[in-house]
Amino acid sequence: MPCARRTVAYRYRSLCLTHLSHTTLITGVRPRLHGVVGNRVTVRRTGERLHFTNLTRRESVKAATIFDVVKASGRRTAAFFRPETRSDAAIDDNVAEVFRVEGGPDPREVTPGLPDELRSADVPIDAYYAFYDNPYAQGAGDLALTQAAAHVFERRKPAFTAIHLLVTDKAQHEFGPSHYLSWGALTADIETHLTLDPKNSSTARRLMDEPYHGHGFLPDYPEMYPVLVLSGSGIARGARLGHVRNIDEPPTIAALLGLEMRGVEGLVLREAIRQRAFSAAPPRRSAHRGCGRCV
Repeated sequence: MPCARRTVAYRYRSLCLTHLSHTTLITGVRPRLHGVVGNRVTVRRTGERLHFTNLTRRESVKAATIFDVVKASGRRTAAFFRPETRSDAAIDDNVAEVFRVEGGPDPREVTPGLPDELRSADVPIDAYYAFYDNPYAQGAGDLALTQAAAHVFERRKPAFTAIHLLVTDKAQHEFGPSHYLSWGALTADIETHLTLDPKNSSTARRLMDEPYHGHGFLPDYPEMYPVLVLSGSGIARGARLGHVRNIDEPPTIAALLGLEMRGVEGLVLREAIRQRAFSAAPPRRSAHRGCGRCV
């Protein structure tokens, strides 16, 4: 087959898509192992096309997560609009990212009793759902979600909390990376027109006929690299880490909690942690310079 060589060469490469990247960030393994290989999935039996995140966590994610590890240690966890967390038994307080058929997030996919608790505490959780589809108001929605996370953190003291804020993503999708609202969301992205053209069978990049303010770029483009900031107890002050892979973050978080994530592809960022004994933490490969194929 004329495309066989290219198929083999790119078999395990992953595009920079939201859901597979989010799942890598909580599992420490690449998409071929955790199972979330895109943003949407088609059910072969019915032909239905839906978001991966609308599946239950057991259906969508095939690898252990940092939530599993923390929960198994007897400590509490919390998640706020994190993808692929629907009906996750390892999350004690969960505002799951699940979408309704008619569009927008589903406010029913929340830990029972939590919405009423938040309302009683004057946390405007309903504003999050009201503002979700308004790119001009997403910042206000994110603020409401952050207040909900702060409320849970203050009262329940979860050992691990993850929150998914969307103002940057929404502004870029709606207006493109050069629009002042995108810059106002404190973000930077690659050139608007530079992407893989689905009409072109080669893997070379070229300008698309129409601008597309979306995702799907190959991860070896340098400006696709995001910024990682670590702060707080146990973090080495002023450490410069260089290139960090998404798969390295979950085992590092586990090590900070005195735990170990087994079966991961990532390694603990030891240079980010203050000099303490983490006997369970495997050493990080020091020679990695960023091959451009890491998720």
